Amino acid sequence: APPLALDVVHIDHRIPLARGGTNELSNLRTPCRRCHVLRADHTHQGMVAQALRDGIIPPNWRALVWDDAPAHTDDDSHKPGEP
Repeated sequence: APPLALDVVHIDHRIPLARGGTNELSNLRTPCRRCHVLRADHTHQGMVAQALRDGIIPPNWRALVWDDAPAHTDDDSHKPGEP
């Protein structure tokens, strides 16, 4: 599959900077916007509110929350905009 366009993906820190993470490539991944805002570590609360307003995630988004997931470049099973 071709790589996702930069306007579709986000850059995410596996270990947040606030918890001692770095900007090294080994600590970064490229989830789509929906997956990025559904992280369960509560560091993305402002992003969740905006994604709800934009219709990127559904009102029952808490049922979709996950703790960790591979970058989309590692797993082609999820396409942006699909659950």
